[in-house]
Amino acid sequence: MCATAMMASCAKDKTIALDNGADGTPEEIILGAGQYLSAEVEQGQPMKAASRGIGSVGGLSTGTNQWNGEAVYVYGIVSALKGDAQFVINGDEATAPTGTAKDALAWKATDKHYYYDGNNLYDFYGCHVDDAATDMAIPGGTKLAENGFSVPVTINGTQDLMVAMPDKESDRTAEGVDPEVTTTKNLYSAWSSRRGVKPNLVFKHVLTRLTFKAKCGNAVAYEEGKEVYITSVQVVDAKNKGTLTIIPTAGNQQVFTASDVAEDKADFSLMQGPKDPGTSKELAPFEEVKITGNKDNDFVQIGVPMMLVPGGEYFIVITTKQDADGDGKFEEDEQVLNPAPVKISITDGFKAGYNYNVNLTVYGLEHIDIDATLTAWENGEDIEIDPDDINPPTPDPIP
Repeated sequence: MCATAMMASCAKDKTIALDNGADGTPEEIILGAGQYLSAEVEQGQPMKAASRGIGSVGGLSTGTNQWNGEAVYVYGIVSALKGDAQFVINGDEATAPTGTAKDALAWKATDKHYYYDGNNLYDFYGCHVDDAATDMAIPGGTKLAENGFSVPVTINGTQDLMVAMPDKESDRTAEGVDPEVTTTKNLYSAWSSRRGVKPNLVFKHVLTRLTFKAKCGNAVAYEEGKEVYITSVQVVDAKNKGTLTIIPTAGNQQVFTASDVAEDKADFSLMQGPKDPGTSKELAPFEEVKITGNKDNDFVQIGVPMMLVPGGEYFIVITTKQDADGDGKFEEDEQVLNPAPVKISITDGFKAGYNYNVNLTVYGLEHIDIDATLTAWENGEDIEIDPDDINPPTPDPIP
C-alpha cells in the first residue's frame, strides 16, 4: 500500500526520566517526518462510454510521494500506568513538513514538550483524518486493552483517511542505531532513544483512490469551437460513513470499517485544487473543463483524485455539453445533464491504498442527417363500393 512515514522520538513533559545518561539530560519526544514509498500498485481501469477536505496525501512515485503540511494526530500510550494516565500523548495535533523537507513535525501548540518518563515503554499510534472527524482525544475512562480506540468518520470523497503504527524491527535496525540495541524489547523508551532509536510512524491509506482522466473519442469533438466540455463527474450512492480504529486491541489491526446502514450513502462530486493554494488547502468545486485532446492522444487528468470506501463496484455519472453546431451557444439538446449511471468494477474489487485510473472517453454530439425521397403516387384501379352489393335487402316473410 502507498504510505508516507513519520519518524517520531517520543515522551511527556512531567517527570524527568530515571535513566538520563551521563549528563542527566531528559530525552524529549521529537517528532520527525520523512517520505516512505510503499509497494502501492497503480491499477488504471479504462472506462468507456458538506465541508471539503484537502484531498489525497502523497503520490505514486518518489518525487510526488511527499507530505504537504497536513495535520496528523499522535498518540503515546504507556500501558504500565493506570487509568487515564496511560494516555500520555492523547490525540495531539502536529503538522507535517512541506515538500521534500525532512524537518521535525511541529506540534500545533508551539509551547508543547513531551519527555520519556522514567523507564516506561511507549506505544505510538497516529492518524490523518482531515475534516472527516472532529474529537480526536481518547475519552476519559476508556479501557484501551478491552475496547481500543476508534472514531466515527463521515467522508465525501475529499478526505484521505490514514492510520499509523511503527515497525519496531525496522526502527531497531535503522541507520544510526547503536549496536547495543539487539532486540525490540526496550522500544520505545528513554533508553532506546539515547541509543538512536526513533519511532517511525508509517502512515497507510485505508480508502481507495480514483483518478479521473479524459480524452475525446471522435473527430467532431475536437474541432475548434465544437469541443466537448465535461461539466461534472459524480460517484453516486457511495458509502460515506464508518469507524476508524486508531488504537486496536491486542492481536487486531488499525482498520476502517464502513457503516452497514443502507441510508449511509451519498453522491460524491469530483473536485479540483484550491482556488488560492497560498491561503487555503480546501478543495474547490469542479469547474467545467474543455477536452481538447483527440482519440489518438493520451488521457489527461481532470480534477483531483477522489477517495472512496473500498468495494466491488462504483456507479459513475458524467455530464457533458458541446456547441455541436458552432454557433457559440449551448442549446438544451447540446447538454447531457442526467445520463444513466455507468458501473465500473474490477476483478477482486477496489482495494484500500490503491490508486485506480478511470479513463473517460467522451464523444461529441453527432447530428442525425436523414435524406427523404418523395415517391409519386401511382394511379391504381377504381374500386366501387355499393352498400346493396355488400348487404342485399332481406324480403319480408309471406303472411
